[in-house]
Amino acid sequence: MVYLGSLITWAIITSLCLIIGILSYAKLPSEIPVQWDNGIATSVVDKKFIFVYPLACICIRILLRPVIYVRFLMNYIYEEHIAEYLSNYLCSIA
Repeated sequence: MVYLGSLITWAIITSLCLIIGILSYAKLPSEIPVQWDNGIATSVVDKKFIFVYPLACICIRILLRPVIYVRFLMNYIYEEHIAEYLSNYLCSIA
């Protein structure tokens, strides 16, 4: 495993997000504003939305990263680097 530090970093970030979400879930209102316009909430989501980021990162790192790795395995010599960078990028986007 070339990028153990990267995996550990994303595991820590995802774990912290999940732990904070679990600890704050009971105190959150039923709907969370996610988009504002001049101080008025224009878009709200259910409070379960706080678990989307940790779940997205888990899916990207566990399910999508191997697919990316295999896809680039046949075409590039730096397939592990590319898979790692793309996984990190997709987690950042999430």
